[in-house]
Amino acid sequence: MYLRCHSKTMWASLASFIIRQRIWLFLSVVLSTGLMAFFAKDTRMSYAPGQVLPSNDSTWIEYQNFRSTFGEEANAVVMAVDHPDFFDAEHLAHWQGLEQGMREVQKVDWTLSLLSAMELKRNDSLKNFESLGLHGRRLSRAILDSLPFYESVLWDSSGQVFMLFAGLDEQVIHTEERERVVTDMLHVIETYEEKTGKNLRISGLPFIRTETIRQSSREIVLFILLAALVTSLVLWFFFRSLTSILVPLVVVAMGVVWSSAIMGLLGYNITSLTGLIPPLLIVIGIPNAVYLINKYHQEYQMHQNKMKALSRMVYKSGKAIFLTNLTTATGFGTLVITNAKVLVEFGVVAFLSILVLFVLSLVMIPVCFSFLPPPGGVQLKHLKRKGAGFLNKWLVVTAARQRKWVFGLSILVAGFALAGAVQVEPSGKISDDIPKNSPVFEDLTFFEQHFEGVMPFEVMINTGKPRRIERDKDLWGRISDLQDSMWVRPGISRPVSMVELIKFSNQALYKGSPEFYALPSHLDMGLLRSYLGRSSTDQDSLLNMYVDSTRQFVRIRARLADVGTYELSHLSSDIGQVADELFEGTDMQVSFTGASVVMMKATDYLVRNLFMSLLVAMTLIAVLMSVMFKSPKMVLISLIPNLLPLLFTAGAMGWLGIPLKASTSLIFSVAFGISVDDTIHFLSRYRQELWHTKGNIRESVYRALGETGLSMTYTSIILFFGFSIFMASEFGATVALGMLVSLTLLVAMFTNLTLLPAMLIGFQKKEMDKNYAKHGSLEPEK
Repeated sequence: MYLRCHSKTMWASLASFIIRQRIWLFLSVVLSTGLMAFFAKDTRMSYAPGQVLPSNDSTWIEYQNFRSTFGEEANAVVMAVDHPDFFDAEHLAHWQGLEQGMREVQKVDWTLSLLSAMELKRNDSLKNFESLGLHGRRLSRAILDSLPFYESVLWDSSGQVFMLFAGLDEQVIHTEERERVVTDMLHVIETYEEKTGKNLRISGLPFIRTETIRQSSREIVLFILLAALVTSLVLWFFFRSLTSILVPLVVVAMGVVWSSAIMGLLGYNITSLTGLIPPLLIVIGIPNAVYLINKYHQEYQMHQNKMKALSRMVYKSGKAIFLTNLTTATGFGTLVITNAKVLVEFGVVAFLSILVLFVLSLVMIPVCFSFLPPPGGVQLKHLKRKGAGFLNKWLVVTAARQRKWVFGLSILVAGFALAGAVQVEPSGKISDDIPKNSPVFEDLTFFEQHFEGVMPFEVMINTGKPRRIERDKDLWGRISDLQDSMWVRPGISRPVSMVELIKFSNQALYKGSPEFYALPSHLDMGLLRSYLGRSSTDQDSLLNMYVDSTRQFVRIRARLADVGTYELSHLSSDIGQVADELFEGTDMQVSFTGASVVMMKATDYLVRNLFMSLLVAMTLIAVLMSVMFKSPKMVLISLIPNLLPLLFTAGAMGWLGIPLKASTSLIFSVAFGISVDDTIHFLSRYRQELWHTKGNIRESVYRALGETGLSMTYTSIILFFGFSIFMASEFGATVALGMLVSLTLLVAMFTNLTLLPAMLIGFQKKEMDKNYAKHGSLEPEK
């Protein structure tokens, strides 16, 4: 009893303090927000891919070991042109100009195309192989057949599509300077296209990531403007008052400033996820204002005393709003258990920002309205609208007389949702989040059609002994067989390794005859080794791309189509079985890595851990409910209306063919934390009314509906339209977030307004509620 009285006294004292110290509080908030703006100004976009896997994950460790051995594998921008007259002299000059222009771009380390490719020539006088460039030769289509080393690497099987690679300096690949490099490259490409009239295709992870960041930056501004516009329109529709629009918008704008400052103070950069926080704060923060303003208007209408109404607004609504903000923040905060850096940062910033926004709302809304004239008849008119009265009557009638229909419909919806949920399939592609009508997506598809894709896929073989690869011909055969098994599989490009260099050298040994592009026979081994032993610097640098300095580790390079995590998992498993058979009985170790493998594992890791964060959020909120009501039955009653919307969304995903991936998994914990807000508002009021009615369940439910039904409807509509703005995105993940969270919150509005009251009346025993009142476990409201 002491704690309950203390809690009531605390909120009453807080309300009194805010009103009495409103001038100092106003100045303090304004000055502190200005200080936060100073810290926020240095926040920058992140150009590095967010680390998802924990540092002790085996896949992440293998990837880091690979990068420390062979360097950055995802640093190449790839370009291609489909040109039937590629070997026309004029076009070759333009192609050479394109490659030369790429070399002149600062921080482009190397380029490779047909014109800069080398062929090996046997020099019997020096007993070595000479590396001769092709750019000085008279080139024609016939040369393609004589260079099988480059087939399906620099040109496709049709001999009509030709590639150009440009490698970026590893020091800029994950920095802001990469954007400048890509911009300079695009200028060179524009010049080529203007001269030739041909569309040059461009892709590769550096380019895709740069374009994604550029679009994300534009969309952050777009979403903030849309969120402000949509919430303003909805607030105007509800309140028809300019002050009831401007005050909430000013408060959430302050929240956005604080959010940016939090990122800056924590040393976080803006990612594709944290960039969504400002518009999310606008959407989530406006319902705080709706509840407070609605309560302010109700109180003022009763006694026409502005200061008393503002004080009671804080006293009566403060606790419920605190709990709803706490549960919303918890939905985001539980993301920290994923141990994925990008999600941990998103969860931490969102958690702190929502709690800060609660404080700003609780202080600034009553303070601002205390300086404004009291609400007039027009501003209070929304309380007497026919629609509002009709809504309250309909809700009461539904709870009183239509409970069987509510339960039956809920069971049907659950069955429909379950039937759809079992059809949901896990997947995850880079192209899922790229606009389907964008040049980036079209070019990615082009490379998949002609070269099986651009996603790096690497095989690293630890031979167990230094320099083993120089003398073990059996090892060459194993690697060659592994490459052959990889190439025949759809979705993977032609693999290239040191074995291809050996075949290329064997071809040179036989005067460049293509039929000798194969591993050397035992008779030729000695001669080939003697020639390779006197190799030039160019040949050594080419070899170093595929073996490490100790000649113990071998690399097989390949590229993948954007097949998705599920298909990539099967592909890696199949190739792994072949590798196990080929290297069985040896002390050699074969591992699969590269950006594509890391992304696959990261997606699986995120899906598992996001559902774990949802379970944690549900547990924490269940504990909160048990503290409020001290009844397991009430905990169950409070959770069911919020679990049904999640199940409905999962069913909709199955019926609509939306795959389960990291971006769609995120929806459930976020939506649950938000949807339970209405439950807390309703049950808090029900708890208060139960004391007044001395345990009369029906009357308490009807009164709670009358007090909170309109505000719950208002806030749910704001959240629905607020999250719908994300459907304006060009990224699939953001569109899914907007569509599915909006759908979940819309269903949650109906379940909290119909199913929750019906369950309270139908399942809770009257004696239990009288016991609440008798022992004073329900806090009275005066």
